Amino acid sequence: MCYDHSSITALELRRCLEDHDDIKEESLFADDFRMSPFHILFSTVEPRGDMLEVLLKKFPYHVLGWKDADGKLAMDYLVSNWTYQNKILLQMALQSWIFGRLERWCDQSWRTTMIPLVNALLAEGHYRKLLHKSEEYSVPCDLLHHDKSMKIWRPRQSWKWPCGKGK
Repeated sequence: MCYDHSSITALELRRCLEDHDDIKEESLFADDFRMSPFHILFSTVEPRGDMLEVLLKKFPYHVLGWKDADGKLAMDYLVSNWTYQNKILLQMALQSWIFGRLERWCDQSWRTTMIPLVNALLAEGHYRKLLHKSEEYSVPCDLLHHDKSMKIWRPRQSWKWPCGKGK
């Protein structure tokens, strides 16, 4: 259904996924090219937010971090086909991916600090940075460090800002 989502509704997708709810083996979440449902949705010409919401509710956040046979994350497809709508979808996906990791690895006080900072980076347009740099850290809590002199949290110095603001 995801391969051609132009003719189905989010409700139909949700029902289809519910019909196959017995599939628990994560290796079955990807096709022969190691493309997850997120890869497939994001590689279409006009991916839809309502479909993404259904997928985000169904699949664990870490599926967003899987690479396909070409070594691409699902979110790379959104960046390579940059539109305003894809920007919104990328924000949704990154929030799920990063915040899902925060929920698992960081304590509540750290999440309270990190979530607004990640949202600020997203608002500033640092999508590629968040997308690829967060892969390098096993725990997203490592993405920022506390600058005691300024009493703020900031990105680690090892981060480069190659794309600047924008994409």
